[in-house]
Amino acid sequence: MMRWFFAVLVLANLGLWMWASWYKKSAVGEAEAPRPQVHAEQMKLLTEPGVKLKPRPKPPEPNAEVAVVAPRHCYRTGPFAELDAAIAAGKRLEARGIGYMRQEETRPAVTGYRVFLPPFPSREAAERKRKELVRLGFQDQALTQEGGRYAISLGLYSIEANAIAHQQRLAAKGVAAKLEPIRQARTAYWLELSGENLFEALKDFDWGAAGVSLSELACPASPSPPTPAAPAAPPGEDADARGR
Repeated sequence: MMRWFFAVLVLANLGLWMWASWYKKSAVGEAEAPRPQVHAEQMKLLTEPGVKLKPRPKPPEPNAEVAVVAPRHCYRTGPFAELDAAIAAGKRLEARGIGYMRQEETRPAVTGYRVFLPPFPSREAAERKRKELVRLGFQDQALTQEGGRYAISLGLYSIEANAIAHQQRLAAKGVAAKLEPIRQARTAYWLELSGENLFEALKDFDWGAAGVSLSELACPASPSPPTPAAPAAPPGEDADARGR
């Protein structure tokens, strides 16, 4: 019994020595570490009058680039009645370092004017009117068919003023002729340009066709960048979420 008591006493002393040598020394070392000095006179409560919260400045994103959008200026020149003339003008623009895009537009256009007498009830009536016109001195006329009936053509003119003058000569002899524009589908060609101060740069430019002029127009809207797609969930994540 005495031997068991003596062994317990030895183990207790050994444990006390180990605690005093290791744990206590470490605790004392930590306690001796210097604490930062607190300046109580510089501290203010957030609710104290006159205290303003200052947001922390957001650091710039790495490799961030500032996008500078330069103003665009767009122009249009035309119309060119012939495709070859539009192509030739485009080549001269390229020689000056000016890019372009060719567009075409088809629409009705007045290509001339005709003076005529409207259809008569019968061919015999139209022939009698033709003989009367010859007696009045109007030799330039012809019989035409319109909708199965006969009319009289008194001349075709490319200039409206000339057609009006002939109509007036007929009216002076008592002939009530009509004047009508001739319309046909025509294709016109345009060149669309973009650049700076093109009015000044092209003021002496030879477009190679009559009636061609340069005008400014609204630039087409630039397409918006596509919205990036959301990253796909790793395999098994949806099943885990449903399990939760």
